[in-house]
Amino acid sequence: PSSSQNAQTEDAHGNTFNFNSSFTSTEKNIHSDDFSKAYVKNSFGKTTVRFDDAIIQNGAAQVVLDVNFGTAELYIPKTWNVVNRASAAFGSISERNAACSNGVPTLTITGNVFCGSVTIFYI
Repeated sequence: PSSSQNAQTEDAHGNTFNFNSSFTSTEKNIHSDDFSKAYVKNSFGKTTVRFDDAIIQNGAAQVVLDVNFGTAELYIPKTWNVVNRASAAFGSISERNAACSNGVPTLTITGNVFCGSVTIFYI
């Protein structure tokens, strides 16, 4: 599902990603056969990142959040094990749908959410 009709959509390739958005809506589709890390920085906007075409080769990868007065949506394969170590001050981090992981690969989510929200959708 698309996050917004007015969002800028971009396909991203590689293994490490830096996504920054301020005062806008963006949608990033990660295409990687060796995903290792994504930095998601959002201020006063909405960032959607789709990981359904990403493969974690070494068993572990990381997403680092920096969300301030904004919204981030992460669409993560339901077979991935997600470890949420991010903190939310005056904000929220929530999960939708059910994961069905066997423990590998593991995606660790770190960083901060301040006056914003992050939603993890298992797809």
